[in-house]
Amino acid sequence: MADISQTAANVLPGTSASIQQANVAPGVTIVQGNGIFVNTSTNLAYQATANNGSGFTGVALSGGSPGQPITYDSSDWNAGMASGINLGASPTLSSGLTVYMSATSGKFTTTLADISAGLPVVAIGQVYSDGTVGLKPNRGGPHY
Repeated sequence: MADISQTAANVLPGTSASIQQANVAPGVTIVQGNGIFVNTSTNLAYQATANNGSGFTGVALSGGSPGQPITYDSSDWNAGMASGINLGASPTLSSGLTVYMSATSGKFTTTLADISAGLPVVAIGQVYSDGTVGLKPNRGGPHY
């Protein structure tokens, strides 16, 4: 399976969202729905990817160009296993799947085999029964 197809306008936080703000890094454009990494010492946002090993901080809830502020969801998990972040995926994601950062900047996949050999595997969360994602990133970087 290829990267998850997303509609930016449909990317919405869930009921347990932890919404944060950062500024877009120089030379970077963030699109609503991108997976991002935020450098905590500079508060600059970059597109996350399995390629750069920087880890994953959250999902962009707004887009922006270099220097502009964006909002992002850094955690959207609840014990009820429903109403997580809507990634705007089409078709709707199947319950129980794990969502990973793709090798493509800012994108996600549900297929572990899509991540090239030797790259870190960064799991961002699991799909709930309503098709939303329980976003619970590992702040320390890759899960595996």
